[in-house]
Amino acid sequence: QVPDLVYWSGFQPVKNGRVIPVPGERPFFQLKIDFDSKEPDAATIISNLRFEHLYPPALRGITGEIVPASGVTVGEDTSFTYALRPTVVATDRGFNRIRIETPVAIRGVDGVEFAYRDSSGALTQRTDVQWGEVARADTFFVLSVPTVDAAVTRGNSLVVLVHFQGRVLATKTTFGGQVFTEEGGDADSTFYGRIVTQYRRDAATGAMESIAQILPQKVRGGNVVDFSEDRGDRNSLDVVTRVDETVEDVVMRARATPNPFTPNGDGVNDAIVISCDILRVVAPVPVTAEIFDLSGRLIRRFETARGIGEYSQRWDGTDSGGELVPPGMYVLRLSAETDDGDSVSTQLIAVAY
Repeated sequence: QVPDLVYWSGFQPVKNGRVIPVPGERPFFQLKIDFDSKEPDAATIISNLRFEHLYPPALRGITGEIVPASGVTVGEDTSFTYALRPTVVATDRGFNRIRIETPVAIRGVDGVEFAYRDSSGALTQRTDVQWGEVARADTFFVLSVPTVDAAVTRGNSLVVLVHFQGRVLATKTTFGGQVFTEEGGDADSTFYGRIVTQYRRDAATGAMESIAQILPQKVRGGNVVDFSEDRGDRNSLDVVTRVDETVEDVVMRARATPNPFTPNGDGVNDAIVISCDILRVVAPVPVTAEIFDLSGRLIRRFETARGIGEYSQRWDGTDSGGELVPPGMYVLRLSAETDDGDSVSTQLIAVAY
């Protein structure tokens, strides 16, 4: 029988007294106990089985959806609203952090609201709340919000609305989410992965030591609130692109900033960041950034492999021999090699001193 790794955890060897990690945020886990006896007339039995949570859930559950969830244009910055409806009882700890997964780094967060639903499900009250951006990476961002507990939810009528600017690069994108509680504490740094890990620097050795781990609680997709028809409401965490739009290019949104730049070592605009979005590929493909002078001579070349996502490369104004290039205009050529041929984008770059 093929293991069902979507809903069930896989087996892993564990000896008595050790912690059993439950991988992948699956809704179920299973135990397999092997009995071993060296005596032919003896047997082993289980007299009791006890489960203890090292990471108790923050709340009973949390449902989320994103709008617009349909009709979105690939590679175009879009104003999204991420809606969360928590279910909390008096004994739950609640949460004060929201982690939202994104296909590329977001452009920015526009705001966070606490809204309350009436008996019909409509939002009758909206309040801007104090929030902060705790972390932002290429594939997620983390926000701090006032602690959401049973008192704040007012009989579980609360809806948390996160408004942000982002974009999608595939025909279907899932904006997964998690919530958790983070205390101030003595942490010097925090890693906001699927397991949030706090670190403190040892005063004697200078090494970073893990002092706490937090298992965020997963947001489940579903109906949170009825948005207007023009918002593309699908009661889901999935965003799909326009069905009438065919994306032909693999390289999109090619950009180079700042332009012009001044690689003179004064610490201001000393390098240019070349970036683009890679679309319409099913596996990593060779992506090349080449800089030419106006006579067509190749100055510098960068090559890597990228799948769907954002490609970024820093150029410090030096040629392939490590020497600074003269001031003037240069041609940037970005290309992705696919089975259908190369997808190419070009633009001018200015170097000044």
